[in-house]
Amino acid sequence: MPDHATVAERHGARLDGAAAAFPPPPATTIDVSRKVPSTLGHEYWLRFRAPSPRRDEDVWAHFYDPDGVTDPPSLISLHGIAMETDMWKQISEPDVELVRHGFRVISACAPRHARRTPTGCYGGQIVMAQGPFGFIELFEAWVGEIAVLIGWLRQPSKASVAVARLSLGALTTQLVGGAASGWPVHLRPDAIALTATSGDVVETVLRGSVARAFGAEHVLGEHGWSRDGV
Repeated sequence: MPDHATVAERHGARLDGAAAAFPPPPATTIDVSRKVPSTLGHEYWLRFRAPSPRRDEDVWAHFYDPDGVTDPPSLISLHGIAMETDMWKQISEPDVELVRHGFRVISACAPRHARRTPTGCYGGQIVMAQGPFGFIELFEAWVGEIAVLIGWLRQPSKASVAVARLSLGALTTQLVGGAASGWPVHLRPDAIALTATSGDVVETVLRGSVARAFGAEHVLGEHGWSRDGV
């Protein structure tokens, strides 16, 4: 687990204004899979290289398109820590039900989860094992990736784009909502919705229920992390 000094060295410039915390992503080439008919309409995948200069990996997003709807509104859904939505039964994913009501739903895969999980690890394991550093790196990457998805959705459509979801996804949504004020208009969401989020990310990471369940507070303390020192 990186200590406080290591994280400050890598990300300190984002705090003192020397670098934008969440700059708009560069132009990104996006690959689109073949659309497959399903009980909900059509499903397909988007894949692109991570816009974060710290990550050399593919980003994945699962799209659900309703049938018979021209220019549908879109919801980009961001999952929680250690969640693997592709392993859920479709009926267990509440956002997907919106497809039946004419919405396009995009399930965005977080860094270090699902198809982006290193061999031998479960989704989110590396994020949690690295303490605050893991979450800072995830937020830095995922916020920019959501901007790429919003920009791609804007190209063929004039319909609204919302970003929403649960826990870690809601924390990321909060950051998207704040950072977007400095992005070009076509990268900004029209709406955000937050479920089970927190107004204090540091408190959540250091002493939240997930951290307590894994006994993380003691380990974090051994590496120089404390509520007063962040």
